[in-house]
Amino acid sequence: MANRQLWQVLYWFIAGGLVGTGLIGFDIYFIFIPCLIVGVSLVIFGIMRWGTGRLWAAFLGFGSLPALFLLNDIIRSYPPCPSQGLTIPAGAPPGTTVSCGSVSSIYYILLLCFGIIALVAGTLPVLRRHTQR
Repeated sequence: MANRQLWQVLYWFIAGGLVGTGLIGFDIYFIFIPCLIVGVSLVIFGIMRWGTGRLWAAFLGFGSLPALFLLNDIIRSYPPCPSQGLTIPAGAPPGTTVSCGSVSSIYYILLLCFGIIALVAGTLPVLRRHTQR
């Protein structure tokens, strides 16, 4: 019985993760549309099949997977541009290039929102277990 519950939680996590990934990939339509359609279809099928008992796992996936993608983008971005402009270091070999960039503030806002959704969804089963005692 516990194995079946674990598979249901994993199913809900993947379904929610696909919906969340589809929502942050809105500028890449070949990723956005299939993820969103498959994710919403899995959520509808899961509700029809098992009800909403473990729907918290879908919200956990919805929050955590997009948050991980956004965190990866923030960490791997170029460092911010200095105010005085870019300069090539002294003694650098010919052909050396220097890059800088910036991360849009919307990335941080989305990371915060998805992180809060994941945090709340992760605490729901614990709170439910403590209130039932």
